[in-house]
Amino acid sequence: PVVAALVRAKTLTLARQLDPARNSHLIRFLYEVGQLTDGENPLDLSNAQLNGIDLSTKTRQANMRRLCLAGAYLNNASFAFQDLTQANFHLAQLN
Repeated sequence: PVVAALVRAKTLTLARQLDPARNSHLIRFLYEVGQLTDGENPLDLSNAQLNGIDLSTKTRQANMRRLCLAGAYLNNASFAFQDLTQANFHLAQLN
């Protein structure tokens, strides 16, 4: 629990300092290393300011199954052509 709290705090601090393009890279990285997969004790990014991130792909449909961004602020975010099967956006702000 202590390590999870430290990782959460550092990740939220970093997300506040990055622009949307770099936050998009951060979310892709965390997903690819298994830290944002719902059902496997995902990193808690509730209240993370991820407005304007672009996780879309233009070349082919990509897989972000079971992505967990529960409680995050995702206004103007794009997930075009992503397979978001079983993704968790519970209480996330999606406008």
